[in-house]
Formats: sequence, C-alpha cells, structure tokens
Amino acid sequence: MQPAKFEGFGLTVLEAMACGLPTFATQFGGPSEIIRDGKDGFLLNPTAPDLIADPLEEFFRSLDEARERWDEISKAGIDRVRSAFTWDLYGNRLINMTQLYGFWRYAVASEGKEELAQYCHLLFHLFYMPRAEAMLEEPGTGPDSEA
Repeated sequence: MQPAKFEGFGLTVLEAMACGLPTFATQFGGPSEIIRDGKDGFLLNPTAPDLIADPLEEFFRSLDEARERWDEISKAGIDRVRSAFTWDLYGNRLINMTQLYGFWRYAVASEGKEELAQYCHLLFHLFYMPRAEAMLEEPGTGPDSEA
C-alpha cells in the first residue's frame, strides 16, 4: 500500500505490481497512470482514513466470496508492468523522444528558423490575436477593468 497524498511517478507501485502483490496506491499523481483501478490494482483517496480503509476492507471481504480474486489482481498487475513499464519500452520511448528533439533542433537551426517563424506567425494570427481583440471589445474584460 502506498497512501501518499501525491506521488510523482510511483516506482514502488511498479515494484509491488511486478512482484504480484495486490497494490493499493494514491489516486493523485503517477499511480493513476499506472494502475487501472479494480483491474490490476486499486487507487485510494488518501485524504481521510476511511477513504484509505474502505477499499482495503472491500478487497479482503471479496476474497471470502472469490478466493481467486487475489490471483486475478496479482496476474493483472504483473501483466500491466510487463506490457507498459519495462526498460525496453522506456528505452524505445526515449529514442523516439530524442529523434523528436533532433527534429526540433533542426527547426530552430538556421535552415528551419524561417519556417518556424512563419508557423508561429500563423498561430498568432489564427488564435491569439482574435482572442486579444475579443477581450478588448468586451466591457469589463480589458486590462483596466476591476475583476
């Protein structure tokens, strides 16, 4: 169980799931992207003791009716880690991101600067300028208005 009020990523969550433990973790932050609630682990709201205890009690009570539930959650947790959070998958994502970074570096290099400037100019005129003009036209929304 990992009941932190917020968790940036959740390495301990992945480790518990990879070991086959039914995993309970905070719903705030990284674990919410790792755990599919009720399928391969459980997300908790750690802001009050009852919100932590109730899902734990519910899971252990469910084992009285269906003892295979532990094995189902355990296997699903292991499968989730293997299908989405391995070093190979991470390495491939990192390589893809570095290729994207290489493209961006090209875009801001001397050959790509003009194209990038045209793209930014287009975005400004399509999205930002009309919004700014609309705000200035509406009473009470300009920079001198009191909000």
